[in-house]
Amino acid sequence: MQTLIELDRVTFRYPDQEKPALQDVSLSIAAGEWVAIVGHNGSGKSTLTKLFNGLLLPEQGTVTVASRYSSAVEEEIWEMRRAIGIVFQNPDNQFVGTTVRDDVAFSLENWGVPREEMVRRIDDSLARVGLTEFVEREPHQLSGGQKQRVAIASAIAMRPEVLVLDEATSMLDPLARREVMSTVQELYENNPMAVVAITHELDEVLAASRVIVMEAGRIVLEGTPLEVFKEASFLKGIGLDVPFVIRMQELLKDRGMDLGETIVDERKLVNRICQS
Repeated sequence: MQTLIELDRVTFRYPDQEKPALQDVSLSIAAGEWVAIVGHNGSGKSTLTKLFNGLLLPEQGTVTVASRYSSAVEEEIWEMRRAIGIVFQNPDNQFVGTTVRDDVAFSLENWGVPREEMVRRIDDSLARVGLTEFVEREPHQLSGGQKQRVAIASAIAMRPEVLVLDEATSMLDPLARREVMSTVQELYENNPMAVVAITHELDEVLAASRVIVMEAGRIVLEGTPLEVFKEASFLKGIGLDVPFVIRMQELLKDRGMDLGETIVDERKLVNRICQS
């Protein structure tokens, strides 16, 4: 399986900070993976996002994208950015066009995509996120969830190999959050790309194929959602919570109802309780 992002012993320090934001971090993300990166504020997870596409460059170590573009080669940084599509936290800060169409077209124009191809990509990307009828809308007419879906459309219009969500749902209400995550899930299932979700919303982590837990600039735990959330005591010890479905099983166990193996799917948990 092709490696799309690889960090080899990366250390990064912000100019105004004595302590590194990332310390000797190595990780790889392969094609077809959905990787969730979690940690409290200051753990280094958002710094990773900026290293992935060359917005930040490592103090030590290397970042390689798509097995061919390296942060160590200045001429290749723009190609790194083309391969990584990022959706950031605040949807209002991501609009640069006066309409939805203009916003999705912005990056395509900057990259010199021919007009016919650009029109096709705009229509295709908006259709994939369910916003075809909003193409001429102005940004202020959209809900928060719709704005984030436009941001996703803008990212996938560039045909990235990796879609990165940097706290992309943290400013949304629960309904809009489900709307955005449903859109991402559908894109992931129907397109040949990897997804990296950096999030505080641990319930979203359950959709991932792999979870990376960060603390003080280091990777401290890694595995499937089931493997990671079995370590509930460790997670709480570094200031993280566990999803509702895990907390419910802990409460049931405290009351004498031990279900045995840990369950990470709410529907399966309900069925298991009904069978007990």
